Amino acid sequence: MYCQSCGADNPAEHSTCFACHHALDASTVADASTPLLNQRYRLLTQVGAGGFGAVYKAKDTQAAENRPALVAIKQTNLRGLTPQEAIEATDTFHREVALLSHLKHANLPRIYEHFTDPDHWYLVMDFIEGETLEDYLHQGSIGNTGTHSLPLDEVCRIGLQLCEVLHYLHTRQPAIIFRDLKPTNIMRTPKGHLFLIDFGIARHFKPGQTRDTIPLGSPGYAAPEQYGKQQTTPQSDLYSLGALLHQLLSGEDPAENAFHFTPLRLYGDERVIALEALVTDLVDIDARKRPESATQVKQELQRISEVGHQARIWHPPVPQDLPQWQPTFSQQQMQQMQQQAPKPKATTSRRTALKVTTGLLAGIALVGGIEALAAFSHPKTISYPAPSSTAAVQVHPTQWTQRVYYGHTAPVSSLAWSPDSKLIASADYSSIQVWQTSEGNCIYRQDAEQVLMGGWPPDGRLLASAFITDGKTTVLGVPLPGQRGKGFMYTLNLDAAQALAWSPDGKRIAIGISQDVHVLDVATGEIVFTQGGQNDAGHSLTWSPDGRYLAWYSSLYNKLEVWNVVAQSRIFSHQSVVPNEIGSGGTVVWSPDGKFLAFTPQEAIEIWSTTSWQVTSTIGRNGIITIALAWSPDSKRLVSAGDSDGTVWVWNVTDGSPLFSYQGHTATVEAVAWSPDGSSVASAGVDKTVQIWAPHSI
Repeated sequence: MYCQSCGADNPAEHSTCFACHHALDASTVADASTPLLNQRYRLLTQVGAGGFGAVYKAKDTQAAENRPALVAIKQTNLRGLTPQEAIEATDTFHREVALLSHLKHANLPRIYEHFTDPDHWYLVMDFIEGETLEDYLHQGSIGNTGTHSLPLDEVCRIGLQLCEVLHYLHTRQPAIIFRDLKPTNIMRTPKGHLFLIDFGIARHFKPGQTRDTIPLGSPGYAAPEQYGKQQTTPQSDLYSLGALLHQLLSGEDPAENAFHFTPLRLYGDERVIALEALVTDLVDIDARKRPESATQVKQELQRISEVGHQARIWHPPVPQDLPQWQPTFSQQQMQQMQQQAPKPKATTSRRTALKVTTGLLAGIALVGGIEALAAFSHPKTISYPAPSSTAAVQVHPTQWTQRVYYGHTAPVSSLAWSPDSKLIASADYSSIQVWQTSEGNCIYRQDAEQVLMGGWPPDGRLLASAFITDGKTTVLGVPLPGQRGKGFMYTLNLDAAQALAWSPDGKRIAIGISQDVHVLDVATGEIVFTQGGQNDAGHSLTWSPDGRYLAWYSSLYNKLEVWNVVAQSRIFSHQSVVPNEIGSGGTVVWSPDGKFLAFTPQEAIEIWSTTSWQVTSTIGRNGIITIALAWSPDSKRLVSAGDSDGTVWVWNVTDGSPLFSYQGHTATVEAVAWSPDGSSVASAGVDKTVQIWAPHSI
């Protein structure tokens, strides 16, 4: 019998699943005689139904390492439909395939394949463990009213996630208008992560078109223009977002009184007043009066969330005295730094035109330090089963956690320790924050859209970052408060940077662009090295410890290349046979002793010798794509992350055995970094926390 919870196959006489200990119910569990769909999928149970079909949880009996064993299969049933209904069902199916197949975002399910039989269309996609937002709201309904409002903080968290995915959709070329944002089309995992589902009526924005071809939408959530008056735009989705936020705050179903929203009358501090004003603007009948973009709504939700709830650090086991405010890098200092920046020399690069920016940083505001600690709280208590003799030790997160930083309001994508291990820089896509690891003071913050962080040189004087404006990349070196020395700023006529890496000698910065990898001389502003020529060439960059070699990984092509930067010659190239979509998210890191490259072209971690250029060992777990990777300073251990449940693993490089697993996070971890003194690991990701913990081996 196949478990409906995890898909594992069990002997027929078992009453509980050997893999996940879920109770086996013979009335709902498929057995080996159940016919396979498309000769590979065994349907386990129905998990949903729609107007033209149903959604099933299924086991992929031929799942390779790059595919999950459990999937969701969306079935469109053409049998018994009228000709018009068959046209609508087919159009809906193809629309969803065409749109979702090319989208990759943390809040969207992945599509793996689609197929047909004479009476059905089938779509195979990620199985999302959880419930719809509508079911979540009904669970907390009051009495028999069926209403359930949510706390303001939870509403803001939901709104921020939806803004992130709407921003992603609206910035595609052409823009994608979802058109059906409502609780039944939002899946919520047990840890609060959201997924947009059902792209059946989504469409591309068509410049110049006066109105949508067919009026579609869900009453109460659909903007007035979706009823055939005008063409739907990103503002139409923002109207639906406003209707949803109103429902979450009031408990009222907007479908019961479309286009009429009762005043929320949220009494209290600045946060609740501001949130009511935002919702009112979102549901304005006139689309021109709504916010211009999901990014604008996100920024306001972030501001509302931060008022009275600024950066918080958890210090186990008891709260410490609140630290004092710390000065930040001032605008006056920024202007002085720009005036002192050296003028760039003419470049010999065939692709690069350099110039020094003469004005202030466009789009960046160096804001005041994040407020001192407002509150202390312990991470949620989690119980783990006793480990087996062959498994990594799983521990209570509070046992090894040293600090938890809550200053970010978006998923954190990168981390960097200062050389003395006293500071850590953490970045999401719209801000970089630097804070003291011992006391938790935020001493620097840089806000900008599409900001990228590159860490410190060995002397720790400057923090490297980059941001994108008007299709150009500006690379910035900033002396932090208390540091002396000149900074630098160069605006390069290059596409958006994807990765930055400071050379070990502190004289150069490698920049991964969409097609090439460039090396910038920070003293002169000259591009001294350019290689690449393939899309997505610089997804991940790493220098050899002696600064002679630069390795990079192309996620689109699953290709690893190593170049001698001085001689400008390629010394090694390797292309994985894993399909392109599996390569996305991989990384490459050079060991501190210079002897190895750790490379993650697929679920396993490959360790390559830098003398023989052969794989010396392969470590990791099948089925888990590694997103983040870091070496210990002694080159004997690796820390990796990629689990959707937030688990971080520590590995023994010598024999490939797991030494330790840290489970303090509640969602996917996207960045890890080992402190230079070897005492701590920092990890961060989708749950927006940065956690510092001791990498014990037991």
